[in-house]
Amino acid sequence: MGIKFLVNVLLIIHGVFRLKTAILYYSRTGNTELLVKLLVGALSKQGVAVDVFKVKPLKDYSPPLHLNPRLVFDTLVRKGTSVKLEPADFNPLEYNVIVVASPIWIGNLSPPIQQVLRDYAGKLKNYIILTTSGLKTKSESLSRKTESILREKPVFCLNITVPEIRNEALLTSIIQNLASRILSYLMAKQ
Repeated sequence: MGIKFLVNVLLIIHGVFRLKTAILYYSRTGNTELLVKLLVGALSKQGVAVDVFKVKPLKDYSPPLHLNPRLVFDTLVRKGTSVKLEPADFNPLEYNVIVVASPIWIGNLSPPIQQVLRDYAGKLKNYIILTTSGLKTKSESLSRKTESILREKPVFCLNITVPEIRNEALLTSIIQNLASRILSYLMAKQ
């Protein structure tokens, strides 16, 4: 065993068990939910405590999604929809970092996630945006959109496309890198 490995183990044992991460997510087709499950597994293996909160619209969107008039209205005009969290006991002040995961619809975060951001505006600090989409979405655009809602810049934004999700080896690498980035951020916050 190398010295770097032992130092990392000691840091994890000493520091990370006190650090908490929350993941808030909405998934309509299962792509975002898959990423969340993989990320929880990767973070847990590194000793990070993770609580997961599923964002559920009170009335979900029926297919075809991008031709659904209510989805278009909620995404572009209303910029939200009525939601509930499962479990309902989310308190952003209990977490060192919060990952917000959403599909991209019409170039924007999904309405359920937009609503959660609005509901917790001023309370969400140290957040990361994780998105899924058919086509690559620029991180700068996601950062500006979330900052306009929360008045706080995200730690970082990451978009993962459907082709990347379908490539198991690539997806595994992306998730491991994401978990390492989150762990590095948490360790730096100590």
